[in-house]
Amino acid sequence: QRIAALRGPLSIDSVILHRSRVQYAERAPTADRPGRLRFENIEAAVTNLNNDPVRQTDSTPFRLDARAQFMGAGPLTARIEFPLLSPTFDARYRAELGHMDATKLNEILGPLVGMEIKEGEFTSLLLSAQVRNGVYSGTLVPQYRNLGVNIPQSSRQKKEERGVGGFFKGLKRDAMKVAAN
Repeated sequence: QRIAALRGPLSIDSVILHRSRVQYAERAPTADRPGRLRFENIEAAVTNLNNDPVRQTDSTPFRLDARAQFMGAGPLTARIEFPLLSPTFDARYRAELGHMDATKLNEILGPLVGMEIKEGEFTSLLLSAQVRNGVYSGTLVPQYRNLGVNIPQSSRQKKEERGVGGFFKGLKRDAMKVAAN
């Protein structure tokens, strides 16, 4: 919507990134440090960045095709498409992650959600998603080996069965009710 709001014409045919790096950081209100997502050794092409309604349509969107090392550790390929002039937020995403040491995600998981991966590896991960009118839908298929995760809970969460632990306790309780019937 910001591209559509520009007063003058914008027309960038393509931008090529070579051996680039992008880092995103976010700090949770209770965290002592920010969580970070890193993309290293990026090779990417950005195409059709414009605000021309003839050239910028749902079938000819802004497009990013990229390869990178996710968290400096896993090979990632991605395609992201946005029709920049759409009055609502629409997009298409597809990403594939190859073999990666799963503990590398602790750089973001610890500070943002208080979770830690103790051990393991991702053998692959596939994300395919669409956004229509700001509503996301899609699939995320992680494949992993020997994944060990630590999800700490406060004593209040444990007592009240809230949080992830409470979720799993609820599943166990519901499964026992079904088995009894």
